[in-house]
Amino acid sequence: MTRRMSDEDRVKLITARRVAEAVTLVVNELPQGEGAPAHALYAGIVAFLSIDEFETMMRGLVFAGRVRRAGDLYYPAGEA
Repeated sequence: MTRRMSDEDRVKLITARRVAEAVTLVVNELPQGEGAPAHALYAGIVAFLSIDEFETMMRGLVFAGRVRRAGDLYYPAGEA
């Protein structure tokens, strides 16, 4: 039996995906050498994700190679 995703779960998934795409875009648009502080990124999305969800999302973005983390700062993935 296949379980259908509820509308509420679907909205949460879409919201989380859009937030991840927005955060990736913001970080990757930073001038070379500048990092985005985690607290500044979270402040812009606090209405959409809990701090635990944010941290999980950011770990996933780092693992996927979409952004790079150094301490409390996030950098574009292409910067070494």
